Amino acid sequence: SSGAAASGGSASGSRAPQSPQIRSTMTATVRPTTARVSVEQVAAAAIASAASAPRLNGIIDAVKSIHRESGPFGFFRGFYPRLIVTTPSVAISWTAYETAKGALA
Repeated sequence: SSGAAASGGSASGSRAPQSPQIRSTMTATVRPTTARVSVEQVAAAAIASAASAPRLNGIIDAVKSIHRESGPFGFFRGFYPRLIVTTPSVAISWTAYETAKGALA
């Protein structure tokens, strides 16, 4: 057992967070931004008209648009439902892991 694995890091030396709740929190601001860019691209492809070209030209425009329309809290839209879904699955996973670990010890 390596020290990195025992302290919550991976044995390969990766510093990525191991908890799904932490990963969800860290990526919460990215989801609304990428969703907005995707919706704009799909809408532009569906309409396919020069007059209705997408108003966003990438991630930077999407970030500016979200901040302008919703303020800083707009980046966390959908965070709580995602946390509500993630938390029980993590609890079940840890419970199963600890139970199996105890049974094998």
